[in-house]
Parts: sequence; structure tokens; C-alpha cells
Amino acid sequence: MTLNELIERLQALPEDVRERPLMNRPDGTDWYPGAVSGVEVSRMVAFPEGDCMVLDEDLTDEENLKEAEDEYLSPARIERRAVLTFDC
Repeated sequence: MTLNELIERLQALPEDVRERPLMNRPDGTDWYPGAVSGVEVSRMVAFPEGDCMVLDEDLTDEENLKEAEDEYLSPARIERRAVLTFDC
């Protein structure tokens, strides 16, 4: 799901639902208030299939790309992605 798709779905929720906590079902049985604490923008190594991995801050972008491409045998690029943060 893209961030635009998520925004559209959230905006389509009824007003009273948007005023209440987001719920989560981590154990598959009981519902709890979600632990989402925010949204950040992170730079990541991205693959054509949509998968991503976190950059190693000790490496250059070129080194991160080479390491990822060698390990996953797939072309990669550096992208900025929205990331949900959670209270744990």
C-alpha cells in the first residue's frame, strides 16, 4: 500500500472513528489500542519487488548498494520511504 492509498482510506473513515485510537490485534484474538507513535522519513535500500532494507550508516550509499545487490542478487537503489514508528 502506498502512503497516498493509506491517506485516502483514512480520510474515508467516518468522523467518529477518526477521533478514536487506532486498534491492533497482535495476538490474533484480542484487540488493543495500536502502539503507533508517529511517521518518519527514512532513507532505505529498495529493490524492484518493493522490499526494502535499512541503510548501514557506517557505509557509503555505493557500499550499501553493492552489499545489498551482492547479497540479494537483485538491482537496488536508495529511496526515501515513510516509516511508522511504534511505542514498544
